[in-house]
Amino acid sequence: MKKQVFILGAGFSVAAGLPSQYDLTKEIFGPQKSDSEAYDLTLYNLYETQRQLLRFLETEFGITSDSEYLLQLEDIYTPLDRSIVENSTFRTFPPEELLNLRQSLDSILILALKAKSTLTKKPEYIEKFAHYLIDKSRIRANNYRKNDPVSIITTNWDILLDNALRKQLLNEKKPTGVIDYNCYVSSLKNDPTITPGLKALVEGKFIVKLLKIHGSINWLHCPKCQRIYIDFYQRVIDYGVFRHKECRYCSREHISNEYKPPLLRTMLLMPTFIKDLSNFQTKLIWRNTGVEISEADELIFIGYSFPMADFEFRQLLFRNVKRSAKIRVVLYNKENPDKVIIPKDGSRVSHESASYRYLSFFGGMDLKISFEGVKEYIESLK
Repeated sequence: MKKQVFILGAGFSVAAGLPSQYDLTKEIFGPQKSDSEAYDLTLYNLYETQRQLLRFLETEFGITSDSEYLLQLEDIYTPLDRSIVENSTFRTFPPEELLNLRQSLDSILILALKAKSTLTKKPEYIEKFAHYLIDKSRIRANNYRKNDPVSIITTNWDILLDNALRKQLLNEKKPTGVIDYNCYVSSLKNDPTITPGLKALVEGKFIVKLLKIHGSINWLHCPKCQRIYIDFYQRVIDYGVFRHKECRYCSREHISNEYKPPLLRTMLLMPTFIKDLSNFQTKLIWRNTGVEISEADELIFIGYSFPMADFEFRQLLFRNVKRSAKIRVVLYNKENPDKVIIPKDGSRVSHESASYRYLSFFGGMDLKISFEGVKEYIESLK
């Protein structure tokens, strides 16, 4: 059985109305809305968090909401992460303050993404894609050792696809299925439908593999035991940041008030040239991503610009892609919507374009780049 591996980039979600990376940077300066406006303390923490972050950006980077040009996210995160990794002071901010500022920046971006998610039109193409993935994955029930037809690797933090998959999986008749993030997960609120993929397979269910190599806005992790908590009700940011949620497993170990267990934190890998891959769960996801890539007969990149900042992922591809694998790339180009680029066909592309990055990386393989757009491509799936 041929195996398809889909690799999703920001363009996959932008088509549903979510902001691009540049637009997301602008959202940092806009008013944010908490999931729990009834809680005065939650709102105070939210506004205070944003105020401190904006003061930091203005003081240290000279960025304000009126700036004509904004730094890219990687230009903000890279010096922060470098100082945190080296345990060094960034200008006037010591390492412990930098860690809190970085967490604040993560939180504001998550809230901005969530706010935009609620305003998007019904992403029908995402619903259709979820249906396609479930239909392909269903064959794994009670026979998972021989059947592994499809998986999804995504660099996106949003949960549009997660929610579409979960909604349809909850309506499945037997055998039922679950989303498998390829790591060990726990439910933030004891939801029995959230279960690790291996446990589901042993119980005769099927899984839909969704590997989120840059983390997710509905994940929280404990810095002590490194468990990942998941919540599909989109309130995870309040529980993890503004309500100071503790790990329920680590809390059992510390009955004394003299020592408190660590608070749960967001789990996002940001666009930076210094990504922290030290977390055990992150390592597990990346290791399994390498396995999925090595098993793929067809790699399909959708809305992924193949940025140089993702050099760790580029290396993962370089080490694991089979020479016989077919490479299909789906991009969107308003000027040339019908154009198809095939290596050695004489096409000329800009050295700064996504097309060139794919051609230079996969040029010697069976590569095809099309500009039909995300929605049109998914409509063609059968």
